[in-house]
Amino acid sequence: MGFPRTTINTAIKRCEKKRKTSTAKPKTRPGRPKKLSVTYVASLCLSVRRNLFESYAYHQRNLAAAGVIIYRYTVIRHLKTESFLFLLFLHPCFEAKLNPRTEEEPAAEVWKRSKDGVGFFWAGGLGPLSFLEGFIDQDAYVNCLSKDFNSWYKKSDGEQKIMFIFQEDGASCHTGSYTTWWKNRWEIKRFDYWPSQSPGLNPIEHVWHALKANPKACILQEWERFDPGLLRTLVASMPDRIRAVIEASGNHITY
Repeated sequence: MGFPRTTINTAIKRCEKKRKTSTAKPKTRPGRPKKLSVTYVASLCLSVRRNLFESYAYHQRNLAAAGVIIYRYTVIRHLKTESFLFLLFLHPCFEAKLNPRTEEEPAAEVWKRSKDGVGFFWAGGLGPLSFLEGFIDQDAYVNCLSKDFNSWYKKSDGEQKIMFIFQEDGASCHTGSYTTWWKNRWEIKRFDYWPSQSPGLNPIEHVWHALKANPKACILQEWERFDPGLLRTLVASMPDRIRAVIEASGNHITY
């Protein structure tokens, strides 16, 4: 019939095997083992939950530090399998139902940036600026409001004899149940609705841009206020530095 001998022998063996296993299909092979084990996939998911706004490269570097060298696309594929893709790609826009505001009710703007801080201002001047460590959740945000914002807000509200409206975006740490309860407890007047992604409605973004646009002035200001104690410490450390360089034969030292 023109078939190769090996093909006929394979068909015969399948038929013989069918009598024992009731199937003539070839055995499914497991294929090449996956680059990420179940443990590393769980670690990747945990890293994403803790660092929602980090890039794929960030998570790729974390895996590389653990000894797992994979491509960026592999990270994306595993996150997609675990239904985490929306955390890194989705930027929904919601219709905002804003309460009208008159000139007698200036808004107190809020500025939140992950891993940086929270700052406040109104038309009459700047408010407190707080730096927070790590991702800002409801607990961290409420602690910031209680420690830095509330006293300034109440003082400004009383001194100016006008009604302030506290403006913030619709981030989860701003609208969560704990944060909402705290603001209701202190009777802080605010907008009922606000879009979660609304940079065009946050004037404090322009304040941040102005700070970044003129770093020279900030550096000069800090240069004049530099701690002289640190300068004396640095100069006093020179003998130890020289000794360490000699012992290291000119190589890298720990200073």
